[in-house]
Amino acid sequence: MAWPVVEAKTQSFSGKRKVLTFFGSGKFEEIKQEIGDKKVDILFVDTEQLSPTQIRNMSIELNCKVLDRFRLILEIFSQRAETNESKLQVFSQLL
Repeated sequence: MAWPVVEAKTQSFSGKRKVLTFFGSGKFEEIKQEIGDKKVDILFVDTEQLSPTQIRNMSIELNCKVLDRFRLILEIFSQRAETNESKLQVFSQLL
């Protein structure tokens, strides 16, 4: 599994994160424009854990898979899981 990095950006947060998309509306529109221009398949948000609502909303709006640190690790585990038990353990963490 090798995902090429198209671009890396940092964003500092000075306040409360937005409930629906994690980012403010201006930053989210900027990300949406850049993703559309570059045809990105996966957006990685380097944060502890996005809420399921944030992931769903961003995935729908951006038309790409959205991963945080937790889900990135689960994605790697799921691709390497070989036994039924290990596949079940990964699946149970996604619920």
